[in-house]
This record gives sequence, C-alpha cells and structure tokens, in this order.
Amino acid sequence: MSTPGTGLVRHTTLYWIGNALNRLGAFVLLPVYTTFLSVEEYGALELLYSTNAILAVVLGAGLSHATLRFYFEYDDVSERSSVITTNLLVTLLSGVAGASLVLLYSEQISVLIFGHDGYSLAIDILAVITVLELMSEIGFAYLRAREMSVSYVVIAFCKLLVQVPVTYYMLALAQGGIVGVLEANFISVVAAWLILMGIVYRYCGVRINSRVVKPILRYSIPFAGSSVIWAIAGNADRYILNAFVSLEAVGIYGLAMKFASILAFFVVEPFKRSFGAYRFSVMKQDNAAEIQANITHYFFIVMSFMAFGIAIFTPEVLKLVSQPHYWSASDIVPLLLLGMVVEGLLYCYQTGILYSKATRHIFNISVLAFFMTIGFALVLVRMFGIWGASWSFVLTSLIVALLTLRISQKLYPVAYKHKKDLLVIGICCLFYFLQYYLLQGGLLVQIIIKLVVAAALFAVLVMVDDDARYMYDTMRKYGLKKLSRA
Repeated sequence: MSTPGTGLVRHTTLYWIGNALNRLGAFVLLPVYTTFLSVEEYGALELLYSTNAILAVVLGAGLSHATLRFYFEYDDVSERSSVITTNLLVTLLSGVAGASLVLLYSEQISVLIFGHDGYSLAIDILAVITVLELMSEIGFAYLRAREMSVSYVVIAFCKLLVQVPVTYYMLALAQGGIVGVLEANFISVVAAWLILMGIVYRYCGVRINSRVVKPILRYSIPFAGSSVIWAIAGNADRYILNAFVSLEAVGIYGLAMKFASILAFFVVEPFKRSFGAYRFSVMKQDNAAEIQANITHYFFIVMSFMAFGIAIFTPEVLKLVSQPHYWSASDIVPLLLLGMVVEGLLYCYQTGILYSKATRHIFNISVLAFFMTIGFALVLVRMFGIWGASWSFVLTSLIVALLTLRISQKLYPVAYKHKKDLLVIGICCLFYFLQYYLLQGGLLVQIIIKLVVAAALFAVLVMVDDDARYMYDTMRKYGLKKLSRA
C-alpha cells in the first residue's frame, strides 16, 4: 500500500493545533457573545462576517493559492523568495484599492445589507482587517511552503493571547457591542500580521520580480473568479434568511454553522494547509495518483468520525455555553456537518484540475454553484426557513463535488475509494440514529452513553475498513511523538 510520508501527518497535526488556537478564542468567548449580544445582534455580526468573507476573496484574487503553486515552480531560493514578496506587493496594492472603495461607500453598503447606516463604522473596520488578513495569508502560504508549521502554531498562540482578553474587555467591560468585537479582532490581526511580515522579511528580504506577475495572475484570476462566486454563494443563505425570515434566524443559523465549522477549522483546514503543498510536491512521482486516493480516503474516515462526534455532543455543549434562546441551533448541526464533509472531499477532488492548471473549470463550476445556491435558497428558505437554508448548503456542496470529480477524472484519473467512503458514512449515520434510542437519564448519563457509542463506532470502522485499521495500527505502532519526529 502506497502511503503518504509521516511528514504530512506531523505538519497536519501541527496545523490542527494552530487552527485550534485560532478558533479557540471564538468558543471561549461564546458565553460572552450570547450574554452581551442579542440573537438579532449575533445575526447582524454573522452578516458582517459574511460581507468580510466576500470582500476578502474579491480583493485577494486567489494570490495566496497561487503563491504555493508558483513557489514550487522554482528551485532557486532567491526566485522562490521573489514569488513571496512580489505576491505580497500585489496583494497590498489590490487590497488598499478595494478597501478604499469600501471606506468611501460604507454607509451605502450598510443600508443595502441592513436597511440603515448604523453599521457603517463596523464595515470600515472590516475593510482594514481584510487588507491585513490578505497579506497575512501570503505569509502563511510561505510558512506552508517551507513546512514551518511550528511557526504557524506560535503565531496562532500569540493571536489567541491578544484576542481573548481584548475581546472580553471590549464587549463585557467597555460594552462596545458589535463594533467592540471587531475592534478586538483588528488588534489581534495586527499582532499576527506583524509577526508574519517579520518572518517574510527575514527569510525573503525584498525581491520584486515583475516577470512572475503575469503568469501568476493568469493562473490566479480564474481561480479568484470562482472563489468570489463561491464566497457569494456560500454566504447568500444568510442574506436570504435576513430578507425572508429575520435577523434572529440568521443568528441561529450562524451559530449552528459555527458548530458545524468546528469540522472545517480543526480537521479540514489543517489538512488543506498541509496537503495543499504536499500534493504539488509529489505530482511528478509515478504513484502520485495512488497517493491521492489513499490520502483522500484516510481524510474521509477522519472527517466522518469527527463529524459524528461533533453532531452528538453539540446539544450538551450549546447548553453549557449559551442562553436558552440559542439552543435550537443544535437541531440543524448534523445536516450542516454533512455539507462540511462533502466540501472537504471537494478540495481533494480538485487535484486533477490543479495539476493540469485548468483552473477555468473551477470558475465554471463555481458559476453554476452560484445559481444553484441562490435558486435552492430562494425556494427552500421561503418554504422551510432555517432548515431550507441547511438543505440548500448540502445539495449545492454535493452537486459541486460530483461535477468537480467528473472533470478532474478526465484530466488526471485517480482511483478514489468511493465504495469504502459510502460504507463509512453509512455506518456513521446508523450509529448517529442509534444513539437517540439509547439516550436516557440525566446529562451525565447521556454523555457517558454517547461516549460509549462513539467508541463502538470507532471499533466498527477499524474492523470493517482496512484503511481505518491501517491508520489505527500505525498510530499504535509509532505514536504521535515518533511520527512528529519523522
């Protein structure tokens, strides 16, 4: 069996720690958010973050992803460094230009989204944050290319040390509301940005190579176009919920998505940060396709098991960290997690397109996804409210993943283990419904029952799936400590 190097495991683990630290602040502060922000205010904050996500991909132009692709085009250290610093300069220029427009029309944007200009200052702060985050993404791409995963963890920890106390002060003590939350985010982003820019300057200096700008833009613009469309599509459900239901519905849906996004933040994103560079580093090997298939199935097993754990324990966690009027969010978390798992597979399925540099296909699929998302959401949200938004997310993710797989297979065939994937997800769903029939007693008893069910699921997966058994045996044999040194 062809398997990835343990270096991938080590870096994925470290990126997982970094992502956990990056997101820990939001969950540590969740009781503060739900105490000092109403459901309506929480919904408004979700819409602001959705606007920030769209703005980031519009101004970022896919340059952070292009950084990785073109970094490995060169063998010379100085040429690689020039890719990093040139992309930083281009990102700075595009970011400042776009943010300036947002600052100029922030009142109009606030009226467009909320019906009044009360959130114009919040939009101004988000515009500045976006520029710093885009530059930071280039810095993070450099760390990934150099496999400096320890530095990534250190930066995430420093950001957490700033974010938590400042946010608590701004929201709980200064009573700054939504603006206070964003001001605290700005301060923590600045702290991370300063460290990243210092690392880039130390190792890369200032090397501007105008020759790489045109090919990078040619590669990134189609990718950026698809990212923009996908960002709009991925956040359209919140705007549609606001238009046809209420800001409170946006708050509940946003909170549910936050819990579902635990899978993305702690599993999918760390994997992407490690696998993004790794799949390009092995693309010239004869067994690259086999490596892709094995890694994808390993990844799917981990995603499915973690999604199961998040789904069954979300109700208890939500009751501990939020007020009662937020608790209904746990009902839709399992469905959203299914969409998250499919989106994780989508990243793996893009390999054939990326190897062939045929990023126009990603753009075309994203255009289709945009119209599907809007169409599904307009119909389903009107009929089923929050549940309609959840089903829209799942259906769009599934169709996009299947289309991406079909095109990638034509460009670079990979024998993915779909039958095993279906068996794994089927077993997870079976155990999820089984735990409902076993639940009884108080909170502690229910938690114990769920832990037993999760352990039984793990045992069954290891017994019926040889890849799951291989992963388990490998971890027993080597352990995380030895793997991290490999």
